[in-house]
Amino acid sequence: MITINKLSYSYPRQEPTLRGLSLHVEPGSIYGFLGPNGAGKSTTIRNLLGLLRPDSGTIKLFGQELRSNRRSCLARVGTLIEAPSLYPNLSAIDNLKIACDYRQVSQRRIPEVLDLVGLAEQARKSTHKYSMGMKQRLGLALALLHDPELLILDEPTNGLDPAGISDIRRLLLDLREVGKTIMLSSHLLPELEKTVTHLGILHQGNMLFEGPLSALKEAWATNFIVEVQTPQASLAAKALQLSEPDDTDVLKITLPGREAIPDLIRQLTKAGIDIYAVRPITGDLESHFLQLTK
Repeated sequence: MITINKLSYSYPRQEPTLRGLSLHVEPGSIYGFLGPNGAGKSTTIRNLLGLLRPDSGTIKLFGQELRSNRRSCLARVGTLIEAPSLYPNLSAIDNLKIACDYRQVSQRRIPEVLDLVGLAEQARKSTHKYSMGMKQRLGLALALLHDPELLILDEPTNGLDPAGISDIRRLLLDLREVGKTIMLSSHLLPELEKTVTHLGILHQGNMLFEGPLSALKEAWATNFIVEVQTPQASLAAKALQLSEPDDTDVLKITLPGREAIPDLIRQLTKAGIDIYAVRPITGDLESHFLQLTK
């Protein structure tokens, strides 16, 4: 559905933001696109939508080269990038009617998308009275209006309360069930773990991991991580020849398995390190994302 090959991009008078990035989004997947602030996620998405021109590399949508087929490719894509562009003095219905005109979509589609995103009862209210979460919902309605095959969403749950986030998660899963492909960028890692089928983890313009979520979970299973609570975390790190810890009271250590814990304790005790607690950490997306990007 999306193929990016060796994409490079630099903003004027700055270090390269993307450094030969390759990325693949399979049809029918929900692809979680992750990375710390400044990793290059938004730059990648803007190149993907033709808003920026890459320095080198190729981008294909639906198997077609984007540069020479931009209009036909993007007609099959729905997007929500950061915050939606709305006419604040118009209602949700009127905003959608305008979008119907320029997308050449029947207005009969409007009640359906408003119901999908949970705005049917607020449809006639001026959007300047909308909360941030309601505006995000309307942005999703605009993205879905022309029934696209591919959705590219940047922080679609921004400003939503927990119930709203849960609603959007169910909506995305339902859209996948009816054949949509979704590329999703978000900082809500526990929520992404419940939603995505595939992941791409970007750091400093390079892809650290790409593949099915199940493959990453298998990699987690081979790494047994323990958290050692000690007032001498820096000394403990030196004794174990590890990098300086971020926390002065806690040291996270990757072991080959649970059976290595007693030997770890003996090493620290022999080095004169006071140990308050040793706790195994249950692997999740957030902890392993932080481990990868460090």
